[in-house]
Amino acid sequence: YQRRVHGEPYAVEYRLRSEGGSYLWFLARGVPIKDEAGQITRWLGTCTEIDAQKRAEEKEQFLAETSHALASSLDYEVTLATVAKLAVPHLADWCSVYVFDARQGVRRLALAHVDPEKASWAQELRTRYPVDPNAQHGIANVLRTGKSELFSEISDEVLASPEWDAGQVQSHVLCVD
Repeated sequence: YQRRVHGEPYAVEYRLRSEGGSYLWFLARGVPIKDEAGQITRWLGTCTEIDAQKRAEEKEQFLAETSHALASSLDYEVTLATVAKLAVPHLADWCSVYVFDARQGVRRLALAHVDPEKASWAQELRTRYPVDPNAQHGIANVLRTGKSELFSEISDEVLASPEWDAGQVQSHVLCVD
């Protein structure tokens, strides 16, 4: 605002929501056009979509912070907890990290969520429904086999299965929103 009042060029970055609901970054720039007496007669402005550049900057920032976290501690638990916190909201709305410990079995090292209430809810669900080390799907299976699992949809059959109540379904499919 001050630059415009004093007739100085300005630039501002902002986000707009698209019709589809996603947000895009834009850069607005303005320069004053002055007459021979130095009075502003009009402004010339542009508005440029810079979403790809902003996302690249955010990615670089995330990678720099993560690299620093990985290099700053030899304690893998501290490192993984820090990386989980950094991943939110750069990569996901929430992130949890589980490990297998020979003494304690499957245990969570970290839980981060953009909404602290949902993090508390996830903690409560995991307390009520601990990880089944023999489960054929989910955290224990991933730790046991080393193979990632991705469920983009949960079938009605799984949801209606008599062996699962609503809380168990929620605790196992938190990442599906």
